[in-house]
Amino acid sequence: MENTTLGNQYQIVRKIATGGMGELFVANQFGEFNYQRQVVIKRLHPELANDALHRGLFIQEAVLSGRFNHPNLVHVHGITEDSNGLYMVMEYIVGMDLMGLVRAAIARRSFLPLEHALCIIAQIGEGLETVHSITDARGRPLNLVHRDVTPSNILITHNGIAKLVDFGVARVRSEGGQPGQDADIIAGKINYMAPEMLSGGAIDHRVDLFGLGVILYELVLGRRLFRGTPEEAREAILSRPIPLPSVVKPGIDPDLEKILLKAVDKNPEYRYQSAGELVLDLEKFAAERKIRFSRLKLARYLQRFNQPDKAVDAAEPEPESGIEDWEGVQLDFDQGFGEGWGQSETMGMNIPENSMPDMDDEEWLELMGSPEKLAQRQRSRPVFAIREGTGAHAASAPTAAAADTAFEFGEGKSLPQPALSGTSASSSPRSGWGPAAWIALALAVGVAGFMLARVL
Repeated sequence: MENTTLGNQYQIVRKIATGGMGELFVANQFGEFNYQRQVVIKRLHPELANDALHRGLFIQEAVLSGRFNHPNLVHVHGITEDSNGLYMVMEYIVGMDLMGLVRAAIARRSFLPLEHALCIIAQIGEGLETVHSITDARGRPLNLVHRDVTPSNILITHNGIAKLVDFGVARVRSEGGQPGQDADIIAGKINYMAPEMLSGGAIDHRVDLFGLGVILYELVLGRRLFRGTPEEAREAILSRPIPLPSVVKPGIDPDLEKILLKAVDKNPEYRYQSAGELVLDLEKFAAERKIRFSRLKLARYLQRFNQPDKAVDAAEPEPESGIEDWEGVQLDFDQGFGEGWGQSETMGMNIPENSMPDMDDEEWLELMGSPEKLAQRQRSRPVFAIREGTGAHAASAPTAAAADTAFEFGEGKSLPQPALSGTSASSSPRSGWGPAAWIALALAVGVAGFMLARVL
């Protein structure tokens, strides 16, 4: 296909990816008066050209995406078919997907700052609000559902704009104008599927909100929510309670914890009912905590990675490793912590393990550099869960939770957190005095005693 000209105006430059449904190419579009721009060509695999299902999904993706006019949704300029096959013309996006951004941050021994995580999720939420409210030519709701809201389908441009892509498995209103059931197709990636999708129940736009909620949960806490093989992830989604954020990350802001739990509630009736509702809650939380997120700040954050421009598009590229199902690969967000952590020039200390009983997981790994010890530590913790479907706590948070634990905001900034219910600053393990404080006190008492003896 390279150097091939399509439709007398698109010259293929190079192939950039191969997905399950099609191939993607960078192309130069030419027009009159020296008009030129770069676009992405997505072509349906030739062997699927006569497959009614895949052909229909491909055309539907182009037609639906062509209706969007929103900065946080991928733009499709057109679709056509000729001797070169069935292909659509899409915008050329320079940036990286969300998973790539998280990996890049971990490679720098850090994690995506909260302000940027909120910025990305809020932008995708705004895009989903548009998707879910789109209507047909008669003004009737299409009840459009993306069904595959995952990190690999969220692209971050070099100027800080988050875009939701790949509407290849989206579904619209069934006959009669009501949300239907998926008896024949389960679309998307298991780790981000809502329980009602996996159980074969009726689905609506709230399955997209669940997927976005899982991503938010993972970005805030720094670890996968539903990990393991597809079978293990499915079992966890259907049968296991959601781990309390305050147990996973002691010291998390209680209001942020409420947002996370509502976003991933397994009962859609107790989940966020619209993407806009989630966005407003995130903006309210950020405003109250004086967390200022913006696309400009996100763009400046991206510049530090110094990566060459990489064209990304609406199809999921085939991994170079040949592994087609990335759910089976250990991509836990917190896996990177421990690989090199504690080995930097500033962390060359040999600290006894039993001297850090009250540290959270990130601090533990930073000092100990041992994922195995962390796993052992986590297994020894009590498990707290939420009641299925309601978001209510089945057990309260530990009364010894650190009331003055700082939660990281932005570039190394932190804000003190209020005590959790049933705790106080005085009851916090972190409020106790360390060895240095006791030594200082002893010296002070000794000096005072010496001075008193001289006076007497």
